[in-house]
Amino acid sequence: MDELSQAQLDDPVLKRIRDAKQGVECIGPDDSELKPFAPVWDQLEIRGSQLVRVAPANSDAAQVIQVVLPRALVPGVLKQLHNAPTGGHLGVQKLQGKIKDRFYWPDWFKDVRAWVRECADCGSVKMHGGTPRAPLEQSLTSRPFERIAVDILGPLPETGLKNKYIMVVGDYFSKWTEAFPLPNQEARTIARVLTEEWVCRFGVPQSLHSDQGRNFESKLFRELCELLQIHKTRTTPYHPQSDGLVERFNRTLLTMLTFFVEDNQLNWDALLPYVILAYRSSVHASTSVTPYKVLFGREIVLPVDVMLGLDQGELFASVDDYVTGLQKTLTTVVEAVKRHQSRAAAQQKRAYDFRATCQFYSEGELVWVRNKLRRRGVCPKLQRRYKGPFRVLERLTDVLYRLISVEGGPEKVIHFNLLKPCTSLSAVAAPLTVGSREQARQSLRQHDATWEDTNRIHQRAAETSRSGDARDPAPLHGDAARGGAAAGGPEGRLPGEVDGRGAAEQRVVHQSDATWEDINRSAQRFPETKGSGDSSNPAPLHGEAARGGAVGRGSGGRIPGTVEEPRAVEQRVVRQRRPPAWYKDYQVEF
Repeated sequence: MDELSQAQLDDPVLKRIRDAKQGVECIGPDDSELKPFAPVWDQLEIRGSQLVRVAPANSDAAQVIQVVLPRALVPGVLKQLHNAPTGGHLGVQKLQGKIKDRFYWPDWFKDVRAWVRECADCGSVKMHGGTPRAPLEQSLTSRPFERIAVDILGPLPETGLKNKYIMVVGDYFSKWTEAFPLPNQEARTIARVLTEEWVCRFGVPQSLHSDQGRNFESKLFRELCELLQIHKTRTTPYHPQSDGLVERFNRTLLTMLTFFVEDNQLNWDALLPYVILAYRSSVHASTSVTPYKVLFGREIVLPVDVMLGLDQGELFASVDDYVTGLQKTLTTVVEAVKRHQSRAAAQQKRAYDFRATCQFYSEGELVWVRNKLRRRGVCPKLQRRYKGPFRVLERLTDVLYRLISVEGGPEKVIHFNLLKPCTSLSAVAAPLTVGSREQARQSLRQHDATWEDTNRIHQRAAETSRSGDARDPAPLHGDAARGGAAAGGPEGRLPGEVDGRGAAEQRVVHQSDATWEDINRSAQRFPETKGSGDSSNPAPLHGEAARGGAVGRGSGGRIPGTVEEPRAVEQRVVRQRRPPAWYKDYQVEF
């Protein structure tokens, strides 16, 4: 007897089917153990020493002989047909096709979908659906030089003056931009040029934004900002879009230089003042005026104006008259810039959010993080696209999340666009501990500071936690809120831990030693959100439903009101789009 036949004999359900087919045992019509095989009962046969299903032929396929697979062999078969090199980690349809030609067991197609969905290797490589795209976050300024952005462009070909880099500084309000050639990008050089060429000319800005370059995160640059009382912010890892002012200007600057550099490309630093003049004297799309006029209240006099003898502006009888006229002009220009920027920002947000696919993550969820790290000697096309999984510790803003790896390590602040839900059950969650609020604030400031003020972030969280709205039940606290280990639940999961059903649909396992009456009372605490949307409490479970008895199967083969484990209440949760971890933000089906 072969191994498969012996496995069928060792399976108690398949052994009963074999005995029934051979006339050894009589099966009643109400036998619950064999009920899953009822739809294909007439197709089951004993051929040789194996129990098989003879799938009838139809217009799409010929007759197929399927071996009835014991439950004990299902994981091994799925692993061989999907995870092995001969399986290739292909998708659901291809795996279902392989199974359909060879094997049969009840609800096999559901097991195939779950196996592919919960495959950790597929989660770290494949990109399902469209790219995550959070709604656009904007920060408008109200006066010139209130907030500036700094970036380093290069390296470029070394010129005769030994310059290899360009330091770009831009003002968020007026769009006035400076470009300084640098021989290197060391923190000392950047700090000196920024102080001498910008601060000494335009004054100290209130806020300075940069990327996460080591020169901008150095101790010297940090001390310079503290000395001048400049609020320093930075982009999140691998998300330069939040530094879009100078990033977009870099592309424009390189395009302009391309037209005028010599063939050896060694004179680009000599061309910088001229191309910057062209940019400052051009109308900006967001302000509808030139950067020069925003600062000086008049248009710049270009060489062509002098050549053709064009009117170079109004003449004033005295300095006082000029100052008075300039004040009126600048007031008008600044108000016009504010209106145009607000209108342009709204238009940009509508265009950007049109393709937004934001689905927020709650505290304790597992996510994958897009792997944009490029290593020497490793082909990017063959490396895994995601790393992790990571656990969500805190939602800082609408688009920023504080994460930590399930294997431990430093905390990170990552943008939503670099995340995707982790649906792998094999992701082992390590116990987590969250320090004090001061430690969290210090960690964010030193390692993962973002464009949003950390004090404002934690103040918002404190106000939320102190809110006394009677409609909001108490938030999750302690290990349950953090997804940490409190006690082992069924199937080795932790209380409050996501079991891998994705961002939109999850099962949350709550540890409970309560009786069925206590479970019945706890069910009443969940608001009835499905159906009419009434906030009244649902009716408690009674009778067989409250005791876990079978009262008929619901959608997806579930039995309403049943609990499979005596120490756990399993509830199917559909999370809404607004994600804070409060009970009222979930729809619960019983």
